[in-house]
Amino acid sequence: QTDEIHSASDEVPLLICNVLVGNSTGTCYVTHSHILFQTQLLPLLGGSKVHLFSLMDVEVTINAPIKSVLSPLPSSISFTTILGGRKSTREEVYNFIPSIGARRFAKFLEVLRDNA
Repeated sequence: QTDEIHSASDEVPLLICNVLVGNSTGTCYVTHSHILFQTQLLPLLGGSKVHLFSLMDVEVTINAPIKSVLSPLPSSISFTTILGGRKSTREEVYNFIPSIGARRFAKFLEVLRDNA
């Protein structure tokens, strides 16, 4: 599905936070209807990648942290979406760790959805 951002006044960031996506760092911008991620592909060489999601098209799941001395990362968030129009089949489309904490980030998105 293709989303279109209509105007600057229609898409004011309500939340901006840093994210960790795989081995890349980036920034997440949340508006009243979209979530936009801008991540660095290779920090030393430059370049970035952008992902845009409609707030209503993704389901948010909080993933528990892996308990390990070698992996001290906190909880992450997964976005899933319906695959091929079948309601029973969901596919993970994005996974990240927000700097404000997974539970707080998920709660913020829940509040936005409830007020949409």
